[in-house]
Amino acid sequence: MTLTVMGQTFTESPAGIGITVKCPDGTSVGTSNAVPLLSCPGGTFGGLPGIFWAGDSSNLSVGLINTSSDADAGALGLSLPVFSCSAP
Repeated sequence: MTLTVMGQTFTESPAGIGITVKCPDGTSVGTSNAVPLLSCPGGTFGGLPGIFWAGDSSNLSVGLINTSSDADAGALGLSLPVFSCSAP
């Protein structure tokens, strides 16, 4: 999964049964065994971080789920909005 906004790219990719995350500044973090992450408390979708989006023909919202923020009051686990836009 890749998200690019204004030239900044965030990538989350599988690595066997592990997961690797690469940030826009080039730093990365990963684990060779992501299975224990499925039991993280307070998460949804198994507690793994990921991208969510919602939209229709004139609106789009994108965010990161299961992050350290709770900007949506728990509607999508602990999520952090990245952007929202509307067609003119």
